[in-house]
Amino acid sequence: MSTKCYLVVMLLSFCNMITNCNSEVSFSQLKQPAALTKHFERSGRNIPNPKVHRCGEVGRDLVVNFVNTNYPNDDTTASDCKFRMVVTSQHTCQIRVDFVDTELMDPVRGECLSQFFIVQGAIWPTGLPPLCGINNDQHFYLHLEPWYTNVSVVDFNLVTVVRGRPYRFGVWLTQIDCSAFNVLKAPEGCTQYFLAENGTIKSFNYEGYRYMNAQNYQICIRPVRGVCGIRYESSPGEFAVKKSVIANKDVMQRSGIGSGVCGWDYILIPEGRSMISSVRRERLLFNRRRRPAAAPAPPPQRKRAEVTTSVDRFCGATFSPIGGDKISKPIYARVRSNLIFLQVRTNPLQEERGAVEALNLTSGFRITYKQIKDCGNKEADMVIPESIHALLETFTGEAAKRNPHGSSEEKPTTSASSGTNKTVTVQESVENVSEDDEIWDYLDDHSEDNDEDEKDLYNF
Repeated sequence: MSTKCYLVVMLLSFCNMITNCNSEVSFSQLKQPAALTKHFERSGRNIPNPKVHRCGEVGRDLVVNFVNTNYPNDDTTASDCKFRMVVTSQHTCQIRVDFVDTELMDPVRGECLSQFFIVQGAIWPTGLPPLCGINNDQHFYLHLEPWYTNVSVVDFNLVTVVRGRPYRFGVWLTQIDCSAFNVLKAPEGCTQYFLAENGTIKSFNYEGYRYMNAQNYQICIRPVRGVCGIRYESSPGEFAVKKSVIANKDVMQRSGIGSGVCGWDYILIPEGRSMISSVRRERLLFNRRRRPAAAPAPPPQRKRAEVTTSVDRFCGATFSPIGGDKISKPIYARVRSNLIFLQVRTNPLQEERGAVEALNLTSGFRITYKQIKDCGNKEADMVIPESIHALLETFTGEAAKRNPHGSSEEKPTTSASSGTNKTVTVQESVENVSEDDEIWDYLDDHSEDNDEDEKDLYNF
């Protein structure tokens, strides 16, 4: 028996100390975060055994567990529980914080007042307010400021201002060495970083049914090789981000898009749309055959195809790329770089008591994502909408009226520049009616002259 435990046994009046000794014997370490486990498995290494620290302690290890005094049991005392992590290597540029087993009191109208977790030290702003509620399996990154002294310190603090209210926390802390390639290293500016090809993104305190105010952070996803698009989806009842308008219950629970409706609270998905347009579209804008001078004029007042319509902000109680929708629908976005990201923004001010919470519009979001490697409309989730099929039939019908003898009949036309006759088929004229029309992009994508080089243009 250690000296500490021996003294505690002799002084039976200190019950809390006895409990602490017993918990140290029965508890070895927290459950390993799934992202860390997969990373070390791929690299062929084992996760270092973390040292467990409690309130008032200081640690220098690369991997640390920070838990409440009586963990795995709850604590009820009002206290200021602080752990200081000392960073001794200047190659450490980030600290990944994983909430493994954390249950605190819920926020009050979006504010963490009674129990909350905060981080202070030589770090860049995270975009997160003090956190509270239930945050199991959540994580965030701390980007360290450049330092030129021997050490740098970061303080992790759990503040409890009321007695008798149980709380428990278990946090896994990992220092990330940036001197060499490290898959765990998050891109600059990313508060959350997801490494899997498919996964789930949740708002903080999603299980507590209330997100926090004053959030402004970026969620990043590592793209896999050959990805060209991404699909986001949220089941009914799993998305509730309040709108910035005042309306009845029916309007508030419908989907909201754009800055006019989603002014303060929203999820930002760059170029979010109802489907992914053709993977060859950008190339075709530069390599199209030029329209013959005597080609028929485009039909007047054409309806824009919905594949070209994209928005960034989404809110309301329905997840959909269409404003005012009652049915949840997937949202697609093109992947044009080596980083996929979303932005979360919430109002820094408290709303009126019960005004919005009564409608259950502040419970947060749970969104699943799937990276897509084939954006050529061949997969089931890339099916062209019926509205575009109808639009195609309209255009081809008008072309047939201009040529009642059939679409393959040849008509001689005269070039304005050379004065020579040139034979142009109606079909060719229809294909070249407009050089930037997405409908003909779709037709060209399904022609017989597709080649692998055009597909490889968007692979990396």
